[in-house]
Amino acid sequence: MKRVLIFSALVAIAFASCKKKVSQVSTIVTASYPTITISTPQFISIPVGGALPDANAIVATAYDSFYHESLGVVVDASKLSNLNAGLYTVTISAKNKYGYIGYENVYVAVTDVHDTVDVSGLYYRDEDPKRPAFVTKVARGLFHTTNLGGVDTTGQPATILHGYFAVLDNTTIDLGMQSIPGSTFTAANVITGTYGALDLVSIPKSYSYAFSDQMGLFGTGIRSFYKQ
Repeated sequence: MKRVLIFSALVAIAFASCKKKVSQVSTIVTASYPTITISTPQFISIPVGGALPDANAIVATAYDSFYHESLGVVVDASKLSNLNAGLYTVTISAKNKYGYIGYENVYVAVTDVHDTVDVSGLYYRDEDPKRPAFVTKVARGLFHTTNLGGVDTTGQPATILHGYFAVLDNTTIDLGMQSIPGSTFTAANVITGTYGALDLVSIPKSYSYAFSDQMGLFGTGIRSFYKQ
């Protein structure tokens, strides 16, 4: 009888030990940033003191194509101001289930320049053809550049980023503060530009600016671009 009781106790202990065993599983997460699509106007120009766009009227959707996930968006219009000329942005963001955030902007140029002002064209940074920037007009006084940093495009490095600037008058441009959509090194990279210089008279025409980025990938020196 004593042997039977001991055997039963050993079985119970073994069974309890099996129940306490926990398997730990690691999950490999692929970095994927949501893509934001803006349905309402993305490029807006108003005069100094003019009516600001209604942030509540901005329509945008977000989708993560890797995880097949539709997401809600957050609209931040806290940086908007119509009191001083400059480039302002409404930042739109979306976060997927793993915490990766995608960004887009609505760009608002606050400027009194005439609509005939157009600095579109091909520019080389420091007259170097390996550092091209194509500039196009997207609204009155608001321009897009294909090479914000004016980096060497040989080999297509990840730091070839597009961006925007506003022309405030015949000698001044502004980059404002803008997030960089489509960046391969971070979807949340934000650049803050200083006022830049514009020359619409001299040949060749030129513009220059300096900016800083939160990742510290670009230097803060002045970048000069000359029209070809």
